[in-house]
Amino acid sequence: MTPILRGAAATLAALAVMTGLAATALALLDAPMALVPAVLAAAAGAPAGLAGEIATPLVPIALRGTVDVVPLGVAAPGVVVLAVVLWGSARTPLRTLALRTAGAAGTAVVVLAVLARVDGAAVDVPLPTGRMPLPTSAALTVAPGSAVFTGLLVVLGLGAAGALLTRVHHRRVLVVTAFAGAVAPVLIGLVAAVVVAPRQPALAGAALLFGANAVLAAVGMSAPTTSAGPLSPLLDTAAGRGSWLLVVVALSTVAALALTAPRPARPPVPGDRWRRVGAEAVAAGAVLGLTLALTALLTTGGLDLAISVAVFRTPLLDLRLEPSPGWALLAGALTGAPAGAVGSLTADVRWRAQQRLVRRIRAYG
Repeated sequence: MTPILRGAAATLAALAVMTGLAATALALLDAPMALVPAVLAAAAGAPAGLAGEIATPLVPIALRGTVDVVPLGVAAPGVVVLAVVLWGSARTPLRTLALRTAGAAGTAVVVLAVLARVDGAAVDVPLPTGRMPLPTSAALTVAPGSAVFTGLLVVLGLGAAGALLTRVHHRRVLVVTAFAGAVAPVLIGLVAAVVVAPRQPALAGAALLFGANAVLAAVGMSAPTTSAGPLSPLLDTAAGRGSWLLVVVALSTVAALALTAPRPARPPVPGDRWRRVGAEAVAAGAVLGLTLALTALLTTGGLDLAISVAVFRTPLLDLRLEPSPGWALLAGALTGAPAGAVGSLTADVRWRAQQRLVRRIRAYG
């Protein structure tokens, strides 16, 4: 496979994973599959507008809203798959990586432009009022330019990161730490979706899409603020009660580094061992901090939904997410550094255990 085709395949593989997650979430939400292109465009950073009308016996009620939140449960796995297929190895030649990035970028631009220009899907939303639900027909439209620009920026950023990996030490530690930081919040949301799916499938669908966003908000990496709407008390109560989730992210990173840490190429010298432990701790802390800070920045946005009759407007939901990249950077550094140290020490333990096993085999051989 030529490098350009490998890049195109990386984009298509990421798109396939994102499509599967989006379709699963929509099925749980009992929403039409016609919304899959809109979800994919939203995962690429495109804001969506909701416009419709509530059918009432007396006077029509307009329904208006905006959705400007990246569903990290769809976006983060897509970025990880794109990086894995695009990079292939941390030692990929720069020319090959540049050609792969060009193929991935071109494919991403074409695919996202097509997805974002799909006509807005009509969604039947029953809003219960008393005992009689009022049928609502709304159209969801996506701004195409933002999706194309953000998708192109992500591909080029991954290409630049892959080129940087060829010039630095501790490549495997850096890659594993970055992937762990991106995937851990998604896994927490996935586990929550699996747990609640049998009883509340709609909540499971929301957790699949926005569970990672909720995790970052719960640990303070993005601050949810509500100014109006009946859902405000519920959201205010839920915010700030999940600090323990940061421990889960830290443990996930420790486990990932401990299980995948490369063993030393030569017997570890005590002085060299502790220098390597310190270097890998600093590298893991820096990368996890940057990963969580960038992920927190992706949570910037909000949800706005309101109904209006004539000149009167009643907000149903007004939620804004303000990122805290400084806290995300600090939290990532404080959790990543111990993870890097544990992974480095684990590599020594594994190397010694393998050497003992080799000696026993030779002794009995």
